[in-house]
Amino acid sequence: GYDRQLRRCQRAYRDRRDAMVAALDEHFPGTAVSGIAAGLHIIARLPPRYGPEDVFLERAAGAGIALRPLRDCGTAGAEDGTLPLVLGYAHLAPGDIARGVAALAEAWRTGRAGSG
Repeated sequence: GYDRQLRRCQRAYRDRRDAMVAALDEHFPGTAVSGIAAGLHIIARLPPRYGPEDVFLERAAGAGIALRPLRDCGTAGAEDGTLPLVLGYAHLAPGDIARGVAALAEAWRTGRAGSG
């Protein structure tokens, strides 16, 4: 009963988390991920080359992708130039996660090409 359901949920969330980490590795190389064992969200620190943060968030929003910067959680912004984001994965299927991160990368590339 309960134990079986718990194992099923753990497996599903692990698969979703792994899909998020793999998609970030593929589309945003150099991203540092933390908080993996903490629950249903991760903290992804994108390298400085994807910034500045406000421009990155604007491009994401323009593509219909809602992101939450870590600073919205009451912590200070990154001093090292990285873009720390809180990314949830519990409500998404692994395929949707992969497509969402790919769409985010495309929004960044498209905006970058248009800014030069």
